[in-house]
Amino acid sequence: MKPSFLIIAIIMTINLTASSPVQTAHSGEIIRDLRIVGFWEQQSDSAGGPRVILEINRNDAQEPTATIHTFIGTSKEGEFQTDAFSQQDSVFSFIIQPFSVLFHGILIDNGAGIHGKLINPDQTEQVLLFSRVQPQELNGLFPRPPGDIYSYHIPEKTNDGWNTGSLMEAGIDSGLVMEGIERVIAGDCGLLNSLLIVKDGNLLLEEYFYGYDSGTPHLISSNTKSICSLLIGIALDRGFIKSLDENVFSFYPQYEELNTDSSGKITLRHLLTMTAGYKLSGNIMEETDNRIRTALERDVIHEPGITFQYDEGSANLLAGIIKHATGMHADVFAEKYLFGPLGIITYNWEEEKQEGYPCCQGSLELLPRDMAKIGQLVLNRGMWNGKQIVSKEWIKESTTPKAKPDYGYMWWRGESRLDGKTIESVVATGIGSQFICIFPSFDAVVVMTGSNYHNNMTPEPIRILEPYILKAMVSQVDASGESIDKNPDFEAPVERLVTIRVVPVVLLKGSTIYITGNHEKLGSWIPDRIPMDLKSDGSWTHSFSVENNTHLEFKITRGSWETEALSDEGFVPPNMLLDIGSDTTVTVSVRRWKDNQ
Repeated sequence: MKPSFLIIAIIMTINLTASSPVQTAHSGEIIRDLRIVGFWEQQSDSAGGPRVILEINRNDAQEPTATIHTFIGTSKEGEFQTDAFSQQDSVFSFIIQPFSVLFHGILIDNGAGIHGKLINPDQTEQVLLFSRVQPQELNGLFPRPPGDIYSYHIPEKTNDGWNTGSLMEAGIDSGLVMEGIERVIAGDCGLLNSLLIVKDGNLLLEEYFYGYDSGTPHLISSNTKSICSLLIGIALDRGFIKSLDENVFSFYPQYEELNTDSSGKITLRHLLTMTAGYKLSGNIMEETDNRIRTALERDVIHEPGITFQYDEGSANLLAGIIKHATGMHADVFAEKYLFGPLGIITYNWEEEKQEGYPCCQGSLELLPRDMAKIGQLVLNRGMWNGKQIVSKEWIKESTTPKAKPDYGYMWWRGESRLDGKTIESVVATGIGSQFICIFPSFDAVVVMTGSNYHNNMTPEPIRILEPYILKAMVSQVDASGESIDKNPDFEAPVERLVTIRVVPVVLLKGSTIYITGNHEKLGSWIPDRIPMDLKSDGSWTHSFSVENNTHLEFKITRGSWETEALSDEGFVPPNMLLDIGSDTTVTVSVRRWKDNQ
């Protein structure tokens, strides 16, 4: 879900079809009133919504340019570029992007104010009045006040459950981290609002920008999905939900008329892995007044469990599943079993509610310090301050890649290369630069929040991770490891494409077949010829161990290929099935699991 900026609230998604910029009154030299240059603050109105700052500058060619800044209180919420700037004397106009909204303005009160209009396609007008303001008076306009010199400080210890400490005491190169902060202040990360670092269970860095502070809840966008995954795990742990393979319609008896042969195959597991197979329909989830019904009545165009599609509707269906299974709406259930035990008391999940159902696709607001608690909970395999909140088994299951090589149950998996080492991560991510990044090898969590919604800079903050934050920690890494695996309870996301040739494809009792395989990472681990013995059920199976205490298991049945991960805990992820047909060469995904030793 996207935040409601003033521009959106006023004109929604207006497309410019009429009106044109102000034209010059004559064909001679254009006369421009330079008094328009500067910063202009929208005067308060009775609506009490977000406020607007209009910034007018001159570029290198001395042509005027305009930028629109939007604020909630003193916190900067958005920044919009403009084009087609036109001016004659004290009258000017420009187009606000990406909404293509026309703005007309004129200097008033002897240059002390601007009378502005937003022009709608139907020629209706919204009036905005601005008064001149000095930039140093605008808290939140810049990452930090102009002229402010950054210096590191240990985060404040409060009663929210966090222990705090210093970067230096944790063995982290504080100089590198400070260089990264300077890049943020220079604007290299767009509108990054917060940056927090937790290591070894201690909060070591807590910085805020653009007017945000530790007491300001932030929209976490699709990080909401990852938290809903935790809620499903808790419900499963406590017996509210019996199995992830329960049919979705078993949780929605009131919509049984929508149950078809295709949709009737969809399970809770398919929703969590984004493999339900529904037809995607743009922004329909943001436009409907009944997200659950809209999600359920969509056509199913892929066999459930096969094709990954990032689907907001699947996430929203979790809201009704939690309510039906537990008798509590997701926010109430979270308060009792997740937020409460974590000491999370300042949050907002009221936006976009429908008939009591919270929006599970991305409307939750949390404090960045509490986002870090979610990350620490996952890092600690479901434990917080000595109490098991969600089972260790669920954490491992939900963060292990499934149908997509980097996606589990609404948690992403990442991989960074630094100084010849591979650094694995578990990540919750959301539009606008909302990130909970978990690095098991460093016993660390990094949290970022941002307002990069309309400037194409959502991924930019991640760019400071490797060269500044991770590199500052790398001195603690085992220098001999090609893959860093300090925390073996997280299965490495090495599910990759492997070409397997099966010879012969003849189902005869007592026969033996062989497979050969290759893989850019696992190729040296797979024997050149693997014997596979026929079982009584008509399938071939073979299990073998390779280096680094890793196990692989292959299984061939009539018409399908399955791969399964083995563990000493008996953990077996969902099988992946691919049709072999008559071809003797198939492309499959192979999993590996490393012994917890």
